[in-house]
Formats: sequence, structure tokens, C-alpha cells
Amino acid sequence: MKLLSLAILLLVTEAIASKVSYSTKYTEGGISGKGANEVKAGGTIDDDKDDTVLDIASWSENKFTAKRNARSGVIIVSKNGSVKTKSEATESNNEAQQAVNKKLKE
Repeated sequence: MKLLSLAILLLVTEAIASKVSYSTKYTEGGISGKGANEVKAGGTIDDDKDDTVLDIASWSENKFTAKRNARSGVIIVSKNGSVKTKSEATESNNEAQQAVNKKLKE
């Protein structure tokens, strides 16, 4: 019975939260030497904050964009344009996450 209660609680929690990830394209390095995408899992946000995150282009002065993956439902926040290195991509993802966290606390 406890296991069933825990499972139901987890399902309810998932139903009221959206997953967020951050992605930035870099142009040098990677396996092919032609760059790749650096992706960072960003945890979850309350469903009532989805529209705020999806509207990141307007409040970040188009530095970042966001869209919801149709298949998984994950909100993907991306840098507009690309950076040169994986390290810069990691920094960009961290910056996007910090911007989202700050905005959601307002």
C-alpha cells in the first residue's frame, strides 16, 4: 500500500511540473571536429511558470529562445546563434539557467 501511495504521489508531482533543459551549439571541437550541441538538464519548474520560460526571447532581449519538444514535453531553452567552443557553450547554458531561475523568482 505504501508503494502504491508513493507511485501516485510521484505521478501527481510529475503532472504539475515541466522538465527544462538548456542547449547551445558550438562550432569547433567535438567528435567530428565540427562542433556539436552542449546540453544541460535543468530540472523541473511548476506548470504555471511554463509560459514565462517559453517567452524567454522577449525578456532576454532575444539572447535565448525556448520551445516545448512535442514528443517529450520538455522545454528546451537555447541560445540564439552559436559559440565557438564547448566551454563557451557550457557557460551559455549556465547563463540561461541562471536567467530562468532569476526570472521565476520575480
